[in-house]
Amino acid sequence: MDVRPNYYDPDGTPVYTDTKGNFHKGNGESMGVELMIKKEKGAVTGWLGYSVAKTEYRFRAINGHKPFTPRHDRTNAVNAVLNIDIRNGIRSLKNLSQKSHKSKWLMGINYIYTSGQPITLPGSLYYMTPTPDGYPGSALYPGEINSYRLPYYSRMDLSLTWERRFKHWTFSPYVQIFNIGNRENVWFIQYQEKDVNDPNLIKQKAKTVNMFPLLPTFGINAKF
Repeated sequence: MDVRPNYYDPDGTPVYTDTKGNFHKGNGESMGVELMIKKEKGAVTGWLGYSVAKTEYRFRAINGHKPFTPRHDRTNAVNAVLNIDIRNGIRSLKNLSQKSHKSKWLMGINYIYTSGQPITLPGSLYYMTPTPDGYPGSALYPGEINSYRLPYYSRMDLSLTWERRFKHWTFSPYVQIFNIGNRENVWFIQYQEKDVNDPNLIKQKAKTVNMFPLLPTFGINAKF
């Protein structure tokens, strides 16, 4: 592809007047099935959804025009949401009729599960001998594109809300805890430099970088 600039400014900086050659063009295909069960009435409401899908991209200038899985592909995904009106939920357990109150306690539970993201692992490591005034170094070269998947992603959130209704507005302070199980979901992998003190060890060290841990939040909602 021709990515030469059309002309240069007075300072010698190249100026591009079009985007030809700056973007890769290709095709993508996605297929899958999604199912959902939803409950909208009663002291306990919520929904459960499941999807299975597959996505592939094909670019002439990437991966030798062979199909590959993009980073956002998720083979399996489960989403579950449960909302509980605590007072009426207790009344239901006692076989009592539900009542409408000006104030109520609400509990929310949210669960997410997805297959891990595909990533590209290093296919080879090149070791450079040190120069007289420098240090030994190494270079990583990627392997087959997105041929490896990170561990699955799983997270459960919990919230507790006190809702007070007035004549024309609603006041709702809440506390919410993200990732209540404190699961260490992997975000990406970093590769550290080899041990320069051991010239016989040509092995790159991998370090996982995790997403946020258990995270409590507080807030207030007001509806007018």
